[in-house]
Amino acid sequence: MTRCLRIVVDSILFLLLSFSTGWTATYYIDFNAADDSANGTTKLTPWKHCPGMNGFSGSYSHEAGDRFIFKGGVEWLGKYILIDQVGAGTSQNPDYYGIDQTWYSGGSWSRPVLNANGGTSIMRISAAGGPAAWVTVEGIEFTGVVINTDESYKANIYLYGLTGDVIFDNIYIHNWDKTSATDGTASAIYYNPQNHTVAV
Repeated sequence: MTRCLRIVVDSILFLLLSFSTGWTATYYIDFNAADDSANGTTKLTPWKHCPGMNGFSGSYSHEAGDRFIFKGGVEWLGKYILIDQVGAGTSQNPDYYGIDQTWYSGGSWSRPVLNANGGTSIMRISAAGGPAAWVTVEGIEFTGVVINTDESYKANIYLYGLTGDVIFDNIYIHNWDKTSATDGTASAIYYNPQNHTVAV
């Protein structure tokens, strides 16, 4: 009797663990895709935009630890390309915005490029934009930002009000201009620590 009860309890625990970790998903983003009507969950059915990006029209519900893979060799070009973090990761299961070097356009892998094309920012991880917790950003190229005025949220990457740590791994920020702005928020990466860390 005791043995049977133990088997039942173990089975319930297994099911609970399966459900608690089974919701995290990987989503694929390719600006050459037609739109965001596909499910985004395979390399053959990618979204055109990332959730949180201006123009995203797909169906998405965030879970901590979701991964957003930008196709290598593809450029996202637009003055309003801003990406807001769409939810909070956790210390054990951070959200991920990055790359898969086996998935690319062209003859060999190169970075995905987020080109603001004269816009004032590209990515915002902040309490103002939503939960700002536990994120890794890897392998992406940021370019084309032009900051003309001393205003909030004007940076290639804007970090504020963090409730969890952020890691930037092998990102590339270049060709941005702030000649008409003097405020410290007008920068490559603007960071207000709020008792958490950013690693680059």
